[in-house]
Amino acid sequence: MFDSDDSDLDPGLILTAAEETTRSLNLLEARKLELACAWAHAHTVTSTGRVLSGTDQLIHLGGDGTPAIAEFAPAEFGAACGESPYRARLLVGDALDLHHRHPVLWRRVLDGEVKAWVARSIVRTTRHHRVEIAAEVDRLIAPYADRKAPGELVRIVEGHLIRLDPRWRQGSG
Repeated sequence: MFDSDDSDLDPGLILTAAEETTRSLNLLEARKLELACAWAHAHTVTSTGRVLSGTDQLIHLGGDGTPAIAEFAPAEFGAACGESPYRARLLVGDALDLHHRHPVLWRRVLDGEVKAWVARSIVRTTRHHRVEIAAEVDRLIAPYADRKAPGELVRIVEGHLIRLDPRWRQGSG
């Protein structure tokens, strides 16, 4: 789009290109989350419907309300994406949480409106809370998740959790 001499570029064109690039990057990261979720859903039960000794066990990577998946599925997905097994487990768990526990935020991520890493920090904050509490946080946070600093969003989420989850308020969550 630009050649190496940028001294005569139109500032408006530069800003437009920056906006388009940012939206494209957001959509690519959202697609990666979408694929991680699809991969997890494809690995929620064994072909026989049961787990055999010496084979994959079913594990939960997301919070309450997310399906258990085959334990080695995230590593295989991570290998395809150039991610370590640990980072792949985080990615898959976050994708499952977004899809199953934060549907409004999930839609905004898939539409490229909210950065995937920002949404992932929100869902990790709610992971150990009941699905109903995560859904309420989703309803409260998702509408402005693209307009607040990530650290501020996490603090707001924590404030909602204190109000919504009596167990957490007592320090046991």
